[in-house]
Amino acid sequence: MATKNDQILAQPPGRLNVELGDKVYATTGPEVFECSTIATLYKGKGIPGSVDVSVLKVKSKYRTTSWVIVDTASRVPKGTEVDLIGYPGDYTMTYLSQLIGYPLATDEEYNQVRKIVPANRLLVSHGKVVEENDRLVYKLSTTGGMSGGPVIYNNKVIGIPCGNFH
Repeated sequence: MATKNDQILAQPPGRLNVELGDKVYATTGPEVFECSTIATLYKGKGIPGSVDVSVLKVKSKYRTTSWVIVDTASRVPKGTEVDLIGYPGDYTMTYLSQLIGYPLATDEEYNQVRKIVPANRLLVSHGKVVEENDRLVYKLSTTGGMSGGPVIYNNKVIGIPCGNFH
């Protein structure tokens, strides 16, 4: 979980690849800037260290040239098309089989899914709202690692997925 004392290095949104590893190596230049945590908006229930969304304060002179409006109060009717933007984490055939509820029979099936939802790469998944109530329910391609990414409708963030995908 990110705390106010953690050193957080960030990059501008929309980077094609996510760099993974046990250590964070500092680099120089405009592509990396230091941040501190102001607040955490969602903490996974019962999952130590699980944080989906944190509000960060930029410590350097980095300034964004664009942003999106957060509009979680708007109702989105059933059948509306939405986009989920995120970086799917790496996943195995076993994890994927559990996620979809049946075993994948061949490596070819697994490889086809990895082409549709590539791990550790920026992904925009497009789908439709299937239920309109106090929680937004949509049907689109996702996997672990995409929680915390914005759900976009009409150029606004209308929701943030938290937790497991099914």
